[in-house]
Amino acid sequence: MFKNSKSRFDGISDGIFAVVLTIMVLNIKVPQSVSDSSIHQLIREILIYLTSVGVVSQYWFFHQEMFNAIKNIKSHLMILNMCFLTTVSLIPFATAWLNDNLFSRITVITFALVLTVANFFQYLMFRLILNNCSKTNKHDLEEKRSALIMLISSFIYLIVGGIFPPILLVLVVLSLFIRSSVAYIIRHF
Repeated sequence: MFKNSKSRFDGISDGIFAVVLTIMVLNIKVPQSVSDSSIHQLIREILIYLTSVGVVSQYWFFHQEMFNAIKNIKSHLMILNMCFLTTVSLIPFATAWLNDNLFSRITVITFALVLTVANFFQYLMFRLILNNCSKTNKHDLEEKRSALIMLISSFIYLIVGGIFPPILLVLVVLSLFIRSSVAYIIRHF
């Protein structure tokens, strides 16, 4: 009677990702004028938005891949997933604050901290799933390693963001590119 439903699990996960992606676009403010400063602000907001969408999209991609083969969701995995999704749902807040104060050390560290916690939960889920899996392949192990690399990268975000805030977005974009490239290479070679 109280069996955990895979379809409901997928539904709530996909729903949260969809809401997060939608909320972030609402943070882009329509310029009040067509001045150079307004256009620069708009471009900055769009770049921060695109970076955050890249992060959330990558989380969604690896999340659906991680849970694709699982037929039965155990309670502890559901709880861990909700912790991950709760952290992902903080990305619009961190993105909005970053939009308002791009070079502020506290906003950059907050953004980096949210990504670090999300990467931590994502890594724990990969680890839990693979440890409970009777059969793992090279691809699965590489995905787990990739999640660990992202977790380590996010600690670098925290350090660099605390020392030199303007470089954070460059590091995040570089990490997204590396993780996406590694995932592509794994799937095709």
